[in-house]
Amino acid sequence: MHELNIKILGTSNGIIKGGYAAHLLENARVNVLQNLSIGSSHPTVIAHALERSDLSQREEFLLLDVCVNEQRAMSKNRYEQSISVSMFRHFLSYCSENGVTPVVLLLPV
Repeated sequence: MHELNIKILGTSNGIIKGGYAAHLLENARVNVLQNLSIGSSHPTVIAHALERSDLSQREEFLLLDVCVNEQRAMSKNRYEQSISVSMFRHFLSYCSENGVTPVVLLLPV
């Protein structure tokens, strides 16, 4: 049976005890090569986190869950939505350039 090679790029949801990443680690068919998640973060961390990606470990899928924390900052006029759009484009560009399938997780806030 084929093992899925993935990397995770997310916020606290990607590192919280009992979160989805922990369940992926328990699945014998899933090989989590790297978890690049940064807790309590905004999409601005995508570029920084992708720089830490070990390109010698080739993932088939890159899970993204970072677009869930900016809502509160936007409500206080401390964040512009255009930043999320720019970072999401950067994420898609990385995936396209590296032959990786992007998977965007839409998690409730």
